[in-house]
Amino acid sequence: MKTFSHALIADVLASLENAGGTPLGTAAYLQVQELVNQLPDDTRPEDLKTLLAPLLCRSQDEQEQFYEMFKKSWARVQETGELEPEAIEQVEADAQVEKRKRRWGILFGYAALVILLVGSLIFSRRSNSDNTKLLTISS
Repeated sequence: MKTFSHALIADVLASLENAGGTPLGTAAYLQVQELVNQLPDDTRPEDLKTLLAPLLCRSQDEQEQFYEMFKKSWARVQETGELEPEAIEQVEADAQVEKRKRRWGILFGYAALVILLVGSLIFSRRSNSDNTKLLTISS
């Protein structure tokens, strides 16, 4: 993917965060990262705008604001040539941190599920052995 796309996406995300609206959530960053990983090298900015909007906007008003921010971000990227590597690295580092958090969350969920299953198994065996003892005593 061309550097301008990384720079443009980083500038758009920064603009959205600085706009004072609803902060972007982890899911939005992960969806953007997944999109970026799948983009071909020859992706045009116009295409990028229409691909990002559904991921980052929840209403018609937000979409209009997004298109305006995107236009300004594209003008800045064209003017400067590209963002500093530090800005791009920061966006990528933030995405990696969010990815790790998601992995830990999934791992924790599976661990809780295993604990519940083992607990259910132990409880059902105890119930069965208690029922067997009651039947033996009653007879």
